[in-house]
Amino acid sequence: MWSGEGLAADLQKNLERIIENGGQIFTETAGKSIIMENGVAAGIVAEQADGTTLNIHAKAVVIATGGYGASAEMMEELLGFKTNGINSGTQTGDGINMGVEAGAATEGLENVEFHGVAIPDELKPADLAFGAPDLVGLLVQDPSAVWVNADGYRFTNENICYDTAYLGNTASRQGDQYYAVINQKIVDIWENEGQAAAGRVTANTGFGPLPVDEPWTGLTEALDKYMASGGVMKADTLEELAGKTSINADHLKATFEMYNASCEKGEDEYLSKPAEFLTAMEEGPYSLFLYSVKDKCNNDPRANMLET
Repeated sequence: MWSGEGLAADLQKNLERIIENGGQIFTETAGKSIIMENGVAAGIVAEQADGTTLNIHAKAVVIATGGYGASAEMMEELLGFKTNGINSGTQTGDGINMGVEAGAATEGLENVEFHGVAIPDELKPADLAFGAPDLVGLLVQDPSAVWVNADGYRFTNENICYDTAYLGNTASRQGDQYYAVINQKIVDIWENEGQAAAGRVTANTGFGPLPVDEPWTGLTEALDKYMASGGVMKADTLEELAGKTSINADHLKATFEMYNASCEKGEDEYLSKPAEFLTAMEEGPYSLFLYSVKDKCNNDPRANMLET
């Protein structure tokens, strides 16, 4: 995994010290269960690659096998929905299951750290090739939009997009999805002049570069494609926009009244978004994007977009 000096060399020295102090290292050997004696961990049962079973007795057992992010079954069972794990592929929950079988407590077992969100795959244009530039997908990382939940309320300072963990975990608290809203005025400025023309100073994102100083060429075309596939909704008024989704229309209208007042004042007194990302959206048409931490959006009863 590593080569040369640095971490690789340090790791090798530590392994050597284990041997020097009478320890043993078993490679290609999987832990299977914890040996319990009188309610106390007293060793481990392990299995080598050739099928040989080892009964290793010890005064204590330390489980250091990582989490369960690589186990789709455990992720869905504990979280209640499917999601994509970001890990080396070896964290399949084996050590956790060994501990549970031995009687370990499971408080907080459903706690995970999400990194980032995305428009669900089934709501993306079919012709969007893997790895191709996705202007609409980039909007997930744009703090100039107004993010609302199914109740129609802003739930965060949209500037948290600079950190993928902040964004993913905040989104997961909103029924595992949220909606980003912009209006046609913003689209026109971005496409023809660039974000700097709307007051943007920095990209400020944890996902990669944004076209701050140059036009977003092709943005309207990309939006039209997403509208056809269902990933984007468009309406002339906020009430009409809410009617196309599960969003509370009265709350959505009140949210934008408060937001536009903050833009006019130049200060987000509610959620403290920096002034450079405050762009009033007083009239439509409006475009709405659904973002989710899931790989499917219709598992949540509040996600009525597909059915509606």
